[in-house]
Amino acid sequence: LDLYQNDIGPKGGVLISRALRRNASLTSLNLSMNNIGDEGASDFVETLRNGNSTLTKLSLANNHVNPVVLRDLNSLLDRNTSYKVDKEWHDTKNKLLPLEYKLTGFQMRMEKLEELTGEAAESEAVKEQMEMLSTQIGQMTKEVDTLTQREEVLLEEGTWLRRNFLRLKRAVTLRSNVQKAVDRMKKQGKEHKATLEELRTQTAERLMEAQRIALLPEYAKWSSEKRKEHETLISELKLEAQRIRTLERAAASRYEAVVAQEQADKAAQEGEQNKPE
Repeated sequence: LDLYQNDIGPKGGVLISRALRRNASLTSLNLSMNNIGDEGASDFVETLRNGNSTLTKLSLANNHVNPVVLRDLNSLLDRNTSYKVDKEWHDTKNKLLPLEYKLTGFQMRMEKLEELTGEAAESEAVKEQMEMLSTQIGQMTKEVDTLTQREEVLLEEGTWLRRNFLRLKRAVTLRSNVQKAVDRMKKQGKEHKATLEELRTQTAERLMEAQRIALLPEYAKWSSEKRKEHETLISELKLEAQRIRTLERAAASRYEAVVAQEQADKAAQEGEQNKPE
């Protein structure tokens, strides 16, 4: 819907916003050059937050709107876009699954007919049935391929969680496996070597406690030698925290390098497989 430069004003913007709370079909709205201001734009924020999940494009150019309000609007519009993509993904999946099931049934029937021998294989009824099945299988295969390609696109465009589902699953599995290994070592009485995450947490807690002590009124009554020892401890803990951060960055870099190499190897392998003979 294009309402560009219609002198709508703040109150008109609010009325349009309220109407959208009962609208489930409009996906794009242009309200540029309408002097809607913060009042109208803020009401759109409430509408998108509580009453509308279909609008994905809203243009409020040259409406004297606070950048913070525009930021909130953009965030909510992105959320609606994700909802739209997710819904289409579910719809596509609901079409794809029964079609794949039906295609598998036709393929199994075709295989049984192809196994026939002798007079049964030469009968006109069997030939007609095989020809009909072949046509249906061809049509269904094309439909399945089209839906599968669309599903892959929607997965790529979907929410952050769906795009990163496999990565998150691997991370959770890895963390679970590490914890299980630690528990086994503890049961066996073996010494557990602290992970970088544990070291970072322990060091941060010790540093916070040391800094808290240095702020106490009693600290000023300590002898100069004792205060110097405490200041040395704080300096050592800061250096230790910095060393752990360096180790974590190095570990992250090594992990990224391994992942990049795995992806490169996979791409090279796929390239070899797709080479024309």
